[in-house]
Amino acid sequence: MTKQITKKQHFAPRFYFKRFAVDNLLQTLDIQNGKIIKAQPYSGVCYADFYYAVETGKEDETSQVFELFFGKIEDKFAKEYDNIVDAIWNYRPLTDKQLDILAWFMASLWIRSPHMRNQVNKTMADGMKQMITLMASHPNFTDGAKEALEKEGHKVTAEQIEDARKTLESGEYELTFENNINHLNLIAHCEEFYRWFVIKKWRFYLAKGSKKFITTDTPVIEVFNNTGKTMIEKMYSNHIAQRRHYLALTPEILIELVDPLISGKKQKRHALADDRAMIEINRLLVIYSKDYAYASSKEYLEDLLQFYTGKPASVT
Repeated sequence: MTKQITKKQHFAPRFYFKRFAVDNLLQTLDIQNGKIIKAQPYSGVCYADFYYAVETGKEDETSQVFELFFGKIEDKFAKEYDNIVDAIWNYRPLTDKQLDILAWFMASLWIRSPHMRNQVNKTMADGMKQMITLMASHPNFTDGAKEALEKEGHKVTAEQIEDARKTLESGEYELTFENNINHLNLIAHCEEFYRWFVIKKWRFYLAKGSKKFITTDTPVIEVFNNTGKTMIEKMYSNHIAQRRHYLALTPEILIELVDPLISGKKQKRHALADDRAMIEINRLLVIYSKDYAYASSKEYLEDLLQFYTGKPASVT
């Protein structure tokens, strides 16, 4: 029997975006350029060929293992999706099983997004640059580097080494990664993050006014506390349990996961009829996303254009 190979690998499932589509189309905002573009078929967003491969676009066994893993999570959630939505909207508490399935789904969306992939690579690059800066600032760096290079057969002068040292010490250069190893290592630990998600306090916001929630190519966003200047400082000063995570489950329902140690019930519901509050929530979803926002109506995206000043929405 021929083994099935999945080439088109979604990092967020089609059945999720179908909820936000009208006549199979998603109204679309180009986040980086701050403009509404042509509506997209819901089946054609948030995927890449062999997205889970070591090198995106190149078929390998790794991509198929992750595709199968996330497919199982999505299948379980899809079977319970309608029941979860109905319970939330009608003020019935979700069962432990439903919270478990929902936590798995949210953790899987959060950890595998391109936004997360970029953040992981940026954090790794920043950490490496800090180590390189420390090495370059050592008094013996120039002599040691010259000696090491000459052992490898490279003829360099002390002046050339010194110029390189100054660049390394300044940090005025970019480190890039040509593969997905860092991100794949993280998503391999999806179960650990699910465990943190499921113990959090759950807040459900119901759109009861004229506005609806949007979604993005980063369906589950993560918001840090305002502590630390660099991403590394923020990561270590904000445990995952303390961070807030948001998912627009449907255009009518937004989920917020908060610190499990705060006071209050495990599950709470809040009806939102204030249009300004809805716009601010949609703006938050865009700020912490990557390239595209999607909505059932162009109106909800037009509400966000007032916040653009010639820079990407993520710059605030």
